[in-house]
Amino acid sequence: MGYVRLASPRIAPGIGILVREPGAAVDTPMKSVPLEIRAASAAYRDKRMWLQRLAPPDQLGRMVLASNRSYERATILVLQPELDVKTAMVRTDESSYHYEANGKSDDGGSR
Repeated sequence: MGYVRLASPRIAPGIGILVREPGAAVDTPMKSVPLEIRAASAAYRDKRMWLQRLAPPDQLGRMVLASNRSYERATILVLQPELDVKTAMVRTDESSYHYEANGKSDDGGSR
């Protein structure tokens, strides 16, 4: 199985950024994404492509919260294409990382 991982093509993951506004019940996409967060997201995507789960998006989550002090929560979604070694098909592994304005965070679990 180790060889399959090394021999698999590297496909960049998709990155999603959701935020929770004051008084909102659910997280929604950021209305406008600042350029520095776009650049940080692209840099994280490249890092995640190689390090996979060894690279959580903690810095990106903190940047999103710092970009607007009214955000109560930031959620970073990572959609990682994976080669299923049993079927030889590409599937998508989704992980979500939650960052609270009060400093608490969730380490990210797969769905």
